[in-house]
Amino acid sequence: MGSARRTAGTRAFWDVVRGWAGYGRTPEDDLADLARGVDLVLAVYALDDRTHRRYLLLGDHDEARASVEALIGPGPHRVFRTDRDAPPPVEPDFRIVEGVDGRGEDWRLAVPRVDLPVLRAALLSMWPRPDRRGLEATDPRP
Repeated sequence: MGSARRTAGTRAFWDVVRGWAGYGRTPEDDLADLARGVDLVLAVYALDDRTHRRYLLLGDHDEARASVEALIGPGPHRVFRTDRDAPPPVEPDFRIVEGVDGRGEDWRLAVPRVDLPVLRAALLSMWPRPDRRGLEATDPRP
């Protein structure tokens, strides 16, 4: 994960300083990077027995899929709820993301609000869904 870029909501001190100077990352930058094949690192909180911070590697390769599957189960994943604020001890401005994995088991994460579109796009690019007719996979990448 050393060469991967942090998402807009996964900021270190120097990312905040760059933002103050007008050089910060935006979710649109993250989506463009993801579409170009650049690896991204997303900070999340796993909301299971206890709340713990984790980092997901997002990209379209086996290492990224393994990172996601280790935390929320095998793909493809379906996100079905993102409308609630995460409770303490999670950082402010995180939203609860609820979904289901490829086995039908539920998962819950807290994700930075600005990174919700990036997480959705990454899950779709890692596991393209078949179209409604089931004829071929729909790939969201251009």
